[in-house]
Amino acid sequence: MRSYLENLLLGTTNGTKVLYLFTQEIKLKVSRSTLIAENESHPYYPSILSISDVLKKHGVENLSMELRPEKLINVPVPFITSVKGKSSIMPHFSIVKSIDKAFVTASHPENNKWETLPLEQFMSRYTGTVLIFDTESPRHAEIDYEKNSKIEKKKLIVFTMGWGSVTFLILINYIFAFLRVSFAATLPIIFTSLAILGCVVCTLLAWYELDQDNLTIKQICSSGKKINCNALINSKASKIWGISWSTIGFSYFMMQLLILLLYGIINEQILFIVAWFNILTIPYIPFSLYYQWKVAKQWCVLCVSVQILLGVQFFVTLFAGWLFLKPYMDIQTMFGVSMVTITVFILANMVKTILVKAKENKLKVAQLRRLKHDSDIFEAVLKKQKVVTAPDKNIGISLGNPIAKYGIIKVCNPYCAPCAKAHPVLESLLHQHTNIKLQIIFTATNDDSDLRSLPVKHFLAIAQSKDELLIENALDDWYLATEKNYEAFAIKFPLDSELGKQTENIERMNDWCNSIDVQSTPTFYISLQAQENENQFYQLPDLYTINDLTYFFTEID
Repeated sequence: MRSYLENLLLGTTNGTKVLYLFTQEIKLKVSRSTLIAENESHPYYPSILSISDVLKKHGVENLSMELRPEKLINVPVPFITSVKGKSSIMPHFSIVKSIDKAFVTASHPENNKWETLPLEQFMSRYTGTVLIFDTESPRHAEIDYEKNSKIEKKKLIVFTMGWGSVTFLILINYIFAFLRVSFAATLPIIFTSLAILGCVVCTLLAWYELDQDNLTIKQICSSGKKINCNALINSKASKIWGISWSTIGFSYFMMQLLILLLYGIINEQILFIVAWFNILTIPYIPFSLYYQWKVAKQWCVLCVSVQILLGVQFFVTLFAGWLFLKPYMDIQTMFGVSMVTITVFILANMVKTILVKAKENKLKVAQLRRLKHDSDIFEAVLKKQKVVTAPDKNIGISLGNPIAKYGIIKVCNPYCAPCAKAHPVLESLLHQHTNIKLQIIFTATNDDSDLRSLPVKHFLAIAQSKDELLIENALDDWYLATEKNYEAFAIKFPLDSELGKQTENIERMNDWCNSIDVQSTPTFYISLQAQENENQFYQLPDLYTINDLTYFFTEID
């Protein structure tokens, strides 16, 4: 049940779910929320490229290639491959964790559960694209993995407790009703339970209207040849006066549920009212069934479920005789029922409108993101930024390939939180691309009262060793620490007399920063692939972050 809720609430596309499942398979500590954010913010999401780049970001080296089916059994496992989906013409992704000449064990492309099937059957789904991994490459766990995992667990607990409280309230109503009128409460309990089911079904229907890529709901809506919720949801008959039937259905069932719980499920006035409300819905049943059968010639499981619930409610009201009750209808109750009905309908429409606009904005953001990450546009915007001359190569800290085509200058402060967040991103860039050189310049002075001075001198002294692994370890230890403690750092990376030799280096870095008027940290400067002056750098535009650079270097490597 927990897995189902997580998939329904957090999972979106098949690619995101496969990405999360793969990190679990290789025991890479990255939270689900982080993977969703990283994958869905990729300019080419959803694709094999977005999966590849997210895993590379966490140190999992991989290579995408086209392979003939007969070559697949020679690929080292686990690997990710593109396969045909049953309920969509779009390709899905599957993780293969074992393969031989007879059987394949892989994740199902739609429910992501492990299944073992004959090799021939798997090959009939295989589309030819494979993502192969270097299992020996050093991996980078998410820095805030424990924190984000706790947040995810808390959200799930809050959600579960919220629904648990609602369930408890409903059960209390059932118990009190049964204690008051004994078995006479059976039919009101059944009717109320049908209203609850109606709320759930209509919520799923409305959810599917908003997110037709949600595989959990898609499995319900595409479970047969003539079962196709899309055909009904996108048809002209799916709305009346511009309002979708799912919204009307949810409002109807939620109104019933609320007034039954507020006024009591055995209240004769309320039973009389809900019975006549149900009578008003009866013409919709033959209309919907006829449209699905004769016009659309496709069936919507969720739509038919609503018709069944309405029909069963009708028979319950007939059997119970609520239509023929003659209760005293006081004005206060009538006013309360009217307010609940109007409020539920208005709120349901408002929420639906907000969610529709949010989805539209998300699609627009995705389109703008692709435009933003076009290399020609990036280069054009970059060339309009502030131009600086690179500092002397012998100051600061230099990492990466010294003869690389692309250069990055990072101006930072050892106690700057945004600088610390940028550090693992830059380190990942250097590991992913061999054609990048990085020069780190620190905004520190030789003033004894400057807290930045000692850690910067220590970094520079370590850098003189030319041991890139030691330099990276030292920078990792400092920037990835939750608290910046220079005394503890100095004990971990002891030095003799090298600190006193860094005065000139700091002075020259400070002079360069003043000459180009550095306003804040971190500030980044980028050199382009083809330019006449290799010492000419452009300030990274405000529109872009250091995280965006990986897409450009991926394209031009």
